[in-house]
Amino acid sequence: MTAEVDQLRQEIAELAGRVVAATFRKVGSHRTAGRSVATLESGKWVGGVPCPFDATLEQVNPAVVAEPGLVNVAPYTDAWLVVVRPDNLEAAYARLTRGPQAIDALKAWIDKYRLQCMRCTQ
Repeated sequence: MTAEVDQLRQEIAELAGRVVAATFRKVGSHRTAGRSVATLESGKWVGGVPCPFDATLEQVNPAVVAEPGLVNVAPYTDAWLVVVRPDNLEAAYARLTRGPQAIDALKAWIDKYRLQCMRCTQ
């Protein structure tokens, strides 16, 4: 791998930066699969968070509403975004990739976009 590719990878990984705003659809609203339940915004990027299956938005994380940067600091613990109630539990479950297939799919996605974990500190 060349130094130019390493530099480009670093620049791409830093593009989004710290999340500064999080907006959510209204609790009680219905979302079809692929439609956003939330929008995250940094100084350099804005993007939707898609619902993985047809569902109703039940709860929004008040901690992320109060401090959107929590998404950067605790993405796997305190910074959950929403709770949704699937329209059809069996259909929703069928849409989810689980187990080793989920791990393989995530690794392929990370490799495809050459992502690196750049966890921010407060």
